[in-house]
Formats: sequence, C-alpha cells, structure tokens
Amino acid sequence: MLRYIELNPVRAAGLVTDPGDYHWSDYRSYAGDAAMHWLTEPEEYRRLAASSEACEPAYRALFKQPFAAYDLEAIRAHLNKDCALGSGKFQEPIEVMVGRRAQIVPQGRPKKPRDGAEK
Repeated sequence: MLRYIELNPVRAAGLVTDPGDYHWSDYRSYAGDAAMHWLTEPEEYRRLAASSEACEPAYRALFKQPFAAYDLEAIRAHLNKDCALGSGKFQEPIEVMVGRRAQIVPQGRPKKPRDGAEK
C-alpha cells in the first residue's frame, strides 16, 4: 500500500515523474533523501529490513518494481467500495471492530442451482 500511495502523484495524477519530486510526499524521508524527524515510520516500512539504514535501500527498491495489473485492480476495487484489502482472517476482526462489512460482497441474488445440481 505504501507504493500505491507514494506513486499516486506520479502514476495517477501525472504531477511529477519521480515520487521524490512531489513536495508533499513522505518518499524523500523514507528513501533517505531528506530527513523529516517529525515523521513516524510506519510498521510496513520497519518490516522491510532489520535497521533503519537497511530500510532505505529496500524502500527505494520497491519503487523500481512495476505494479501488477491485478494488484492495482484489487486496491482500487477495495478503496472504491470502502472495504479492507486482505485475507478473510484480516477482514473479520475489522468487521467486528467497525461494526460493518469490510469484505467485498458480490452484488445481486445468489444464482439458482442448475437442474439436477445439489444445493
């Protein structure tokens, strides 16, 4: 998700050609280009490597990998439907916590079974 957010000014809005060029981006701090001491490192960032110094090159390497079309579609679908992206094991506690559905549910009525098929 970090890549998706940081690449929005590049990919979606076309405001800049590099995420580090966008003035309001956290990318510069996490990539080690500009220190922003007031920024808190997200958990996803800290999981990239054992130390902050090792996280910086790992973070930059993330942005050299292209997004798979499937990943972009899944992120957009979940954002548009205001649902949590993740496994059922991840989504279920979120549903309990917020008191509403966090999974995408197919629209419409369930299909009727074909003749001779069991229910």
